Amino acid sequence: MHKQTKQRLVMTSLLIATFLMAIEGTIVSTAMPRIVNDLGGSHLYTWVISVYLLATVITTPIFGKLADLYGRKRMFTIGVIIFLIGSMLSGLSQTMEQLIVFRLIQGVGAGALATVPMTIIGDVFSFEQRAKVQGLISSVWGISGIIGPLVGGFIVDVISWHWIFYMNLPFGIVSLLLLHHALHEERVGKKQVIDYFGIFTFTVTMSSFLLALNFLKEQQAMTGKILILFVVTVLFLALFLWGQTKGEEPMLPLTLFKNPFIAIANSVSFLIGFILVAVTFYIPLWVQGVANLNATLSGTA
Repeated sequence: MHKQTKQRLVMTSLLIATFLMAIEGTIVSTAMPRIVNDLGGSHLYTWVISVYLLATVITTPIFGKLADLYGRKRMFTIGVIIFLIGSMLSGLSQTMEQLIVFRLIQGVGAGALATVPMTIIGDVFSFEQRAKVQGLISSVWGISGIIGPLVGGFIVDVISWHWIFYMNLPFGIVSLLLLHHALHEERVGKKQVIDYFGIFTFTVTMSSFLLALNFLKEQQAMTGKILILFVVTVLFLALFLWGQTKGEEPMLPLTLFKNPFIAIANSVSFLIGFILVAVTFYIPLWVQGVANLNATLSGTA
């Protein structure tokens, strides 16, 4: 196969995969009021959102590291399969508790879709081509942010909220087929070292922090349980940072943040996330729950 043809197929595959991951963060937002209405459990509204983001945050650096150790193609495939399994199960959910668990599975797979495509670009495209291709891939986030809520609202009004999850299946399968046809990796013989300590401490840190925030929101008071979760967060964060300076193959090399471009870009993304998540998931709730408009109009808003 011609090199340029391979590159086009790889780029198409990565665009599809990135689009699935990016749009999933916004398309669900307009469906949530309808989902809560069908399944009940309004007190679990934020968990459907939070658990997906938590799983993605935890697994993004993990998949990035595993892709270095075991190959991009393998980890991308595993991530897409997990994402599609989570999508299918989410569409089949009969209770909010089931949906939360299945969204967790979906978020685990999304971690691969968030990071591995960028590393594949670095392998497949020349230095001169990378900025252009990465810019194209990154533009998918902006596009999905605009059309995701609108598409989600339309699907909910015209078909059913279940299909916002089922629609991922054909696109994910096409993405996998294209990548497997076009990308051929050479296995590099090297010692495989996995930072299990880093994975464990990072997972505990993020999970306990999110649990503490959610319990604080629900109970509107600092209780002993919440205080313990915050203490666990601080303790395991300290252990994680210490382990990253000592490990042979750290999950997240802290030396990266000595680069001002990386440090500033991540800081800006962190701050923007506060606004983005709140706007994306709570405007549809207000439009549909308070203004009594349909899902399509909430997506437009």
